[in-house]
Amino acid sequence: AKVEQGAAVPISIDPVLEMIAAAARDPLVDPAKLGALLSLKERIDAKGAEIEFNRAFARLMLRMPRVKKNGAIDFGGGKKPIPFAKWEDVDTVIRPLLADEGFSLSFGTRAEAGGGMVMVCSLFHVMGHSRTSEAPVTPDTGPGRNAQQAVGSGRKYTKRYLACDLLNIVTEGVDDDARASGFISDEQAMDIETAIADCKMDKAATAKLLAFADTDHIRHIQARDFERVMEALRKKLRTVRGQV
Repeated sequence: AKVEQGAAVPISIDPVLEMIAAAARDPLVDPAKLGALLSLKERIDAKGAEIEFNRAFARLMLRMPRVKKNGAIDFGGGKKPIPFAKWEDVDTVIRPLLADEGFSLSFGTRAEAGGGMVMVCSLFHVMGHSRTSEAPVTPDTGPGRNAQQAVGSGRKYTKRYLACDLLNIVTEGVDDDARASGFISDEQAMDIETAIADCKMDKAATAKLLAFADTDHIRHIQARDFERVMEALRKKLRTVRGQV
């Protein structure tokens, strides 16, 4: 109904808040009961925030386009570059869509025992609910990169991977070339890197794994060898966990 100018606008009062306010004013109320009411309010608010998050996320998925693979990883040595979707392109696509639905992305890192680093990606909604995903950061060594640049490149790669993971982003454009090259995909490379981190493999053990795959770099692993390498890592992980 239309509200006439100058007319009083009805105010919606939260019944649970009204109960809490009334209880707080009563000097005879049991503090435990007041605490229970506050806990109930927190649970109701949290559930409502989760529902709103899921509704907004469902709308976001309907609008999320595929991202083109405009970048290329050049390993040198005459090997064919591998196409990938650059973080800048992913961010350009998702930022306005996230803002429209009340979402925001945040990235952070934490140090791991033994000198490793884990990146955490959080997807926040204005109603208060959030989701997170995390993955180890692996230095992305390459021609002409020093140690710091390798870490920076690895962070950008991990950031893109986590964002695509949380938002179910599909990349496309030159998949046929990637398959023709015979190399594993970005997602498969991250699966292998995560498994290596889970197994707590050092440089020597990782080099041995790469030799097993007849290559010198994770991104050079052939697609046909992906499952063979993952099975070796799963076996290694079972052994590691069995020793704990």
